[in-house]
Amino acid sequence: ALPNFRTAFRYLDKSTTHWFPGHMAKGLREMQKRLDKCDCVIEVHDARLPYTCRNPKFDRLANKPRILVLNKADVADRRQEEAVRKSLQELYPNTTVLHMSAEAKVRRAVNRTLDAVLDAIDDSILMKEDSSLRLLIAGMPNVGKSSLINALRQTYVNRAKCATTGPSPGVTRAVQTSIKIFETPPIYVIDTPGIMIPNLEHPDDAMKLAAVGILKDDLVGEEYIADYILFMLNQMGMFRYTDVFRMSEPSDDIDTVLQAVAKRTGALEKGGLPNMNLSAVRFIRAFRTGALGYFVLDYYKREPLLAALRAMEQDE
Repeated sequence: ALPNFRTAFRYLDKSTTHWFPGHMAKGLREMQKRLDKCDCVIEVHDARLPYTCRNPKFDRLANKPRILVLNKADVADRRQEEAVRKSLQELYPNTTVLHMSAEAKVRRAVNRTLDAVLDAIDDSILMKEDSSLRLLIAGMPNVGKSSLINALRQTYVNRAKCATTGPSPGVTRAVQTSIKIFETPPIYVIDTPGIMIPNLEHPDDAMKLAAVGILKDDLVGEEYIADYILFMLNQMGMFRYTDVFRMSEPSDDIDTVLQAVAKRTGALEKGGLPNMNLSAVRFIRAFRTGALGYFVLDYYKREPLLAALRAMEQDE
């Protein structure tokens, strides 16, 4: 960061970190009921938040083979993939970790997902005659669960999109029926709503989730999210936003930055005044699409993570 820039972010009231709608609590209960009929769990996370994005409630699903898909890898820092994969496999030894981007519909990435599933499932299940496999896909809102299902289905069955997708978190509201993604052997996927962490211990966790679009923008506030993103960019020494929005130098003041965004993108009111909310939305979009750089926003804290896992195991 530059001299005189903030070294800590000023968080608003902690109530903004609570987002656990009733349909999500119901969805978790429904997933528990269906788990016995499933052969493997595919957990989908945002590759930019490989640790914060994990929901402790998913550890209830630990009695099944598990694949961790770190989705949206195309807007994360590819240089950190190997370190992230190794650290996650240290935390969860019997888990396969894959980086991919379902939106890109990259056949190789989709093939890797299915190969990992088949490798994870016990051979005795695969050898049964007339057997079909059922996969449970879980994750937080807006991490690309439905996009992954659609990519799998389009690749293997060549059918149109079947799971509803959208850029806003919480689009898949109810546990869907089984969706066929492969013919031989027959493989079905249950699409599930994202199950959000009921309470986040630190507001920084909530703001990181908001920055990548897992929390709803209007719940947290667009200008507040934009200010947090600016704070993070400056802390990481990533100043590409100055080139994108034609600024002469980096700034730690969100109003100054949003005025530059308004001027550059034409987000102006009558009379030429900047529309600050629209500018915030465009600044956030530039960050999320990789226009301001590619990032992993989490860093690996081995001992605290292992201690948290041990504590959860003792609680069960």
